[in-house]
Amino acid sequence: MVDGCEENPYGELAFRGGGSLMAALIQYRCMAPAHQRPADPGAPTSPVTYHDGKWAYCPLGNHEGHSWAAIEPASLDEIKQGLRSEARASESPA
Repeated sequence: MVDGCEENPYGELAFRGGGSLMAALIQYRCMAPAHQRPADPGAPTSPVTYHDGKWAYCPLGNHEGHSWAAIEPASLDEIKQGLRSEARASESPA
């Protein structure tokens, strides 16, 4: 579970005190090569965490070994869309 969040009755992460994690702006992304694959769907980890007091995203959802890079603030949906686009681009022939 992400610090400062709890799961609501609908299975969504929400900030304690109100607000949706989906509306949060993520400002860091983990660029560690070993963390670039998504976590297994059943893994008890979250790809969202805090780094330097700001929301951060690690595709693998690992708890250590990060290489954080500041990014343009983006929503969780925007981050995931970007990762899907990157994956499609890497699969396309040059």
